[in-house]
Amino acid sequence: MLFLYITLLGCLTLLYLWGNAACAAFRLGQPRNPFLVCWFGLFCLGVVLIPVSFCIPLNGATASGLALVGVLGVPRSLREVRVLLAGGNRRAGLIFLAGALLVVLVVAAASAYRDWPVHQYDTDLYHAQVVRWLNSYSLPWGLGNLHSRLAHGSTWLDMAALVDNGPWDGRSAWVMAGLLVCLTGLYLLHELCFSPSIWARAYALFLLPLVLFVPESTRPNLYYDTASLNLHCIVILEALYLWLQSSSERPSTDGASLLIALAALSFMIKPLTQITVIAASLFVLWWLKTRRMLAWRAVIRVWWLPA
Repeated sequence: MLFLYITLLGCLTLLYLWGNAACAAFRLGQPRNPFLVCWFGLFCLGVVLIPVSFCIPLNGATASGLALVGVLGVPRSLREVRVLLAGGNRRAGLIFLAGALLVVLVVAAASAYRDWPVHQYDTDLYHAQVVRWLNSYSLPWGLGNLHSRLAHGSTWLDMAALVDNGPWDGRSAWVMAGLLVCLTGLYLLHELCFSPSIWARAYALFLLPLVLFVPESTRPNLYYDTASLNLHCIVILEALYLWLQSSSERPSTDGASLLIALAALSFMIKPLTQITVIAASLFVLWWLKTRRMLAWRAVIRVWWLPA
C-alpha cells in the first residue's frame, strides 16, 4: 500500500510540474483549481507522447527523460504553493493539503488490495497488450491502413506505458485506476471547499460520491472510458464558470483555452468524443462573442494549443 501511495503522489506531482511548466511556457494564468494544472499537465504530456511513441518505445529511459522535463515547472510550482499557503489562506490551505494526502492514502489502500479484474475484460483483452507493446516498440507507421481500429490510440494507455516500467512493471492497472480517482476526486473536493459559486459546489457535491465511493472505481484496470467521462464532467463545470462570469469582470481567454484543452484531452483519451470538442468549441465561440472578444487574435490564442 505504501508503495502505491508514494507512486500516486509522484504521478500527481509530475503532472502538476508539467502543467505549471506548460502554463509558464504558454503564458497562461494560474488556473483557479490546482488540480486543473494536473489535468493540463496530462494534456501537454499526451501531446508529446503521440509523436514520441511513433519514434521510440515508452520504456524506462523515455519515462525518465520526460520526468526530467517536469523540473522546468518547479519554480512556478513552488511559487504557487507559497501563494496557496500565504496569509489568511495558510490555515485553509494546510487543512486542504492534509485532506488531499488523506484522500490519496485512502485511494491507495482501496486499490492496493484489489485482485486483477475478470469482469472488465477489455484490460485483459487488449489494454495490457497495448501497454506492453508501447513499452517494447515504437508504433509502426501506417498501421491504420490495415484496419481503422488499429489507428485508434489513447493518451491514457500512453501514460500507463510510462508508468509500467522498472518496479512498476505489470502494475500500471493499479496505478492508473487510483490516479484517475485522485485527479477527479481532488478536483471536485477543491471545488466543494473553495468555489465561490454555490452551483459549482452543488455540482461537486453531487459527483463526489460517484467518484470516490463507487467500489468499481478502485479496481485495477486500464479502462479509459471512465477517464474520458470524468473529463466531460470537468469540462461542464469549467463551462459553467465561464457562463457565470460577470460581464463586469475583466475577461481573460485563459479559462477558455483550458476548457478547449480539456475537451481535446477527452478526445485524446477516447477518440470517439468528437461531439465534446465541437460543443466546447461552439460554447467558447458564443462566450467570446458575448464578451466582444470574437477577434482573430483571441480565437488563435484559445485554439492554437488544443489544435
